[in-house]
Amino acid sequence: MSAKPRGRMLDRIWVPLIAYTVLFVAIVAMTYGLIYLNSRSFIWEKDGIAQHFPILTELHKLLTSHESLSGWSWDLGLGGDKLSTFSYYVLGDPVNYLVALFPARLIERAYQLFIIIRLYAIGLAFIPFAKSLGFKHRNIVIGSLLYTFNSFTFYVSIHHPFFLMPLIFLPLLFWGIDRIYQGKSPIVMMIATAFTLLSNVYFAYLLGLVSFLYAIIRYIDMKMRRTLNRSILQILGHFALTIVVGILSAGILLIPTVIAMLSSTRVGGTNFANGFKLYTHDYYLTLPSSILSTNGVNYWLIFGITGLSFLGMIYVFKHFRENGALATGLILVFLGTLFPWVAATFNVMSSPSNRWVMVIQLPMALAAMVLLEHFNKLSTSDCWWMTIGCLLLLVVSWALIGGLFRDAHEVMAYVLLAATLVIVITPNLFLNHQSWRWPALGVAAFVSLISTGMGLYNTDASSYTEQQLFAGSATQWAKNYYDQVDQKLKQSASNFYRTSTTKGYYNYKTVNNDIPMLLGVHNIGAYYSVQDKKVLDFSESVGNSQSAMNDPIRSADHRTTLENVLGVRYLFMRIDQVGKQSMPYGFKYVRKANGHIRGFRDKKARGVGNNTGTVLLKNNNALPLAYVQTKQVTNAQYQKMSPWQREQSMTYGAVTEGKATGVKTAKVKNRSKTISYAVENLSHPLMNKRQVVLYRERNNFEKSISVLPESQSKSQIQTFTPKVDKDQKYGSGVYPATPTLQQALNKNRSIYEDNATENESGLHSITSDASGNVMVYKLNFKNPSKVKNTELYLDLSGISIKAPTTRDVLTQKWYVSVFRNETRSKFKEFQQMRSAILNPNVKGYSLTAETADNSNNSVQLGVNNMSDYEKKSHTLINLGYSTKNRKGVVLRLTGVTGLNIKKAKLIAVPFGKSYTNRLQKLKKTKLNNLTIHSNKVTGTTHNSTNRILTTSIPYSKRWKVTEDRQAKATKVVNKGFVGAAVSAGHHKIVLTYHTPGLTLGKVATIIGLLGLVASGILFSGRFVEMKRKENRH
Repeated sequence: MSAKPRGRMLDRIWVPLIAYTVLFVAIVAMTYGLIYLNSRSFIWEKDGIAQHFPILTELHKLLTSHESLSGWSWDLGLGGDKLSTFSYYVLGDPVNYLVALFPARLIERAYQLFIIIRLYAIGLAFIPFAKSLGFKHRNIVIGSLLYTFNSFTFYVSIHHPFFLMPLIFLPLLFWGIDRIYQGKSPIVMMIATAFTLLSNVYFAYLLGLVSFLYAIIRYIDMKMRRTLNRSILQILGHFALTIVVGILSAGILLIPTVIAMLSSTRVGGTNFANGFKLYTHDYYLTLPSSILSTNGVNYWLIFGITGLSFLGMIYVFKHFRENGALATGLILVFLGTLFPWVAATFNVMSSPSNRWVMVIQLPMALAAMVLLEHFNKLSTSDCWWMTIGCLLLLVVSWALIGGLFRDAHEVMAYVLLAATLVIVITPNLFLNHQSWRWPALGVAAFVSLISTGMGLYNTDASSYTEQQLFAGSATQWAKNYYDQVDQKLKQSASNFYRTSTTKGYYNYKTVNNDIPMLLGVHNIGAYYSVQDKKVLDFSESVGNSQSAMNDPIRSADHRTTLENVLGVRYLFMRIDQVGKQSMPYGFKYVRKANGHIRGFRDKKARGVGNNTGTVLLKNNNALPLAYVQTKQVTNAQYQKMSPWQREQSMTYGAVTEGKATGVKTAKVKNRSKTISYAVENLSHPLMNKRQVVLYRERNNFEKSISVLPESQSKSQIQTFTPKVDKDQKYGSGVYPATPTLQQALNKNRSIYEDNATENESGLHSITSDASGNVMVYKLNFKNPSKVKNTELYLDLSGISIKAPTTRDVLTQKWYVSVFRNETRSKFKEFQQMRSAILNPNVKGYSLTAETADNSNNSVQLGVNNMSDYEKKSHTLINLGYSTKNRKGVVLRLTGVTGLNIKKAKLIAVPFGKSYTNRLQKLKKTKLNNLTIHSNKVTGTTHNSTNRILTTSIPYSKRWKVTEDRQAKATKVVNKGFVGAAVSAGHHKIVLTYHTPGLTLGKVATIIGLLGLVASGILFSGRFVEMKRKENRH
């Protein structure tokens, strides 16, 4: 009697599980193995090394050193809460805690192993859900593999590993919903809900919306089929209980994280859907081809399904009545991809990122399984539907992308689709060998999955593998990021300090990098998805051009006063920048005893090092973490100031939101000077025939038409001997000039002259010539001596973009062909039109400003940026401090064809002895006996008058201030930092921090777990059966 149930259980679980495991290992070896064979790791050169690997390494340190996972850390940029920062990435993922079992030198291996474990768990979670729907074991195995391996999972696993987690929870949530409808225990739903909320608040929001839609569709479907086993009131009651228990159980992470989110840069920080009503036309043109394609992440739209899933989808649509819920879900997803507002809604009301489309992998896998269930019972009509559907996909995709597929693997996807179609609809090919149809279909599906992975990881098909760090590089870089200068610094530096890096120390492929967090140097920049909104408010109020949602400070644009106010005492600089790169006022090279600059040799990290070595600069004007200001700058004063005046005002008094009692108002002196300049166009568009002659003769086609070779002066362009003049005139085909060439020359002359007129009274227009080459400008100072010993700023306001339309691009191509004297074939014209249509300008640009000893830029991200897009109409570019007489500023624009600028000003802020004296005087007001711990800052004051405690600690309500153990109300000072009013006399000041909501979260979790246990007992089979017997009696 007992053997039978055990055998049945074995049949239910182990057969599909073993088959799935074997095939999983084979697919992983044949796809992810390509990365290994290229000596690469699974760590992406962008967010992988910038965020995910450093944060996992930090978690390892916290776990192995038995430090608290909550509380304050001074290594998170200017400082931040560990729990709310890391909960977005690692704390809610149980897999990450296994890192404590690995030695530090093997964390990189652990990182990669965890990706495979998460992938494996995706299929494991799918199996019980598919089993509950009544599918056969063979089909469950195939479905679980289709759900596990697709373009989305292949892409995110090596780019954003934690994006795999929602795919684990999605089938468990759906299974839990079904169980409630079927009259079964809601425990599965409770546990799935709790883990979803614990893992990541962002994905919990996304999965919550998807689960809500699934619950509605599934309810209607089961209602129509009369398979509901509970009334609507019972269902709502079970859902309510599930949500309450799930939220309470996850409270220990959920509550602190939600509180942090509500005061983060994510709140009100972006324009809904980036301002889109509809996507750009290239999105819609590539939409059909993305269904099978393995390449392209346009607005995060990643389908990349197999041919079997596509055929399954057609079958489900054909049999809509029998598969209404599944077909409805698929239709809703595809309709949702058409509108940016849908993506923005799923993306927490921000950018139109189609990450939510990950959920389609589940109904697609189910659709394939539905087809397989009816594999031997297909009608002629079914075969025709699938054939026509495949032909339509092929023709429409091919036509919309201009008649050319992008790579061999894209072609391979359609070949495999055709092969799968043949196996499905042509049983007569296997008339004498019917038993081979299933193996043939299995092989086709298996090869399709491998081909999908190869399409991303094969270096001949895509660049994704080449974007992965070399094996071992992440571990090396985490130790040698500063060429081990950090170790010397920690040995020699006394007291608390902060650091930054000079521009170009590393050319990041992301906004910033979090490796400094691991080295304890208190770098002011930090790149995290959850950042303090107050810090961003401060950064934007002073016009920091480097401020971004994910990194509000970065390196403070290397502005002297900003770095002083933030307490930056040390700068790391590349050795090859010495003497070439200007540095903020007050920073001096750290030297050896013999007076020579101390250099540290480059510590190699393959593919990521700066290959030059490091020098260290020290700043004696850096303000302490906590000090007291004798005066205040009121908010009314502050609002009337320019950005460069605002940062200076913080050295005269503390900027307060409301007026502090008994503290004098500061008189802020404006020492800045406006620098007069004249605009010079350094470019030389082709405006006469002799220029065209030289251009054609020198075969200058691959260089900018607007710019002469560097070795050539302006006068050289018209230097001809009579003989050469004649030969070149007629040999180049310029003489006699054709009407089209004359038209092109006239167009350039008109652009040049109109632009000169626009810029007579200052820089108002940056433009391009007829061929689309952006002109280079120089702002020549009328009085260069005024900029000596100053920090120079370029202030641009009223900026609007001149982005080329498709018609503009094609017109520019036509002008290029005219100047080159090229005959354009119809095919080339078609190719140019295809390229212009499929690659529209996304209105992103970089404006670089250069002086003799500095270079800086202002970046406007394109509207297709899904993380940090924010439209700019104003920018302030710091051109650095210099003791030299700089003569002008050169401007170079890339990305768009021009900018309109309402007002462009050059501002010089002088620095010298009076500034140094003011800072030194302010430094002396620091708290006496200042000590800094993880969650506590203490010190004493001895004041003759009331003063304002001023810090560079990012403001949080959970920072509490006491004066001689008496609580003081915390205030926001300097627009983003913790402060308080301090009374006259001798006092002990203590600042303490507690993670907001943590205590409440702990209590909630205890209650939730008790509720979960109680629910388990209440809804257990034995308890329910006992109740039923009692009711019968």
